[in-house]
Amino acid sequence: SFIEPGDFSISVALKACVDLKDLRVGRGIHAQILKRRKKVDQVVNNVLLKLYMERGSFEDARKVFDGMSERNVVTWNSLISVL
Repeated sequence: SFIEPGDFSISVALKACVDLKDLRVGRGIHAQILKRRKKVDQVVNNVLLKLYMERGSFEDARKVFDGMSERNVVTWNSLISVL
């Protein structure tokens, strides 16, 4: 049986991708999130946004941003941090 990782575990794994500049693994994690969940946690979305923005994957960042039901200060900071 498969144990679904929680939002905290996912956000930590994605943060590691940000720190290691590993877009490929981050995209893989994102694909699994989309496959297995209906709703994505705001913290997870913010880390995804940061990953995509910092790696120059602006189209992916836009998709994450557009799909967010809530945006906060962290969201906006992730967008402007690469300027």
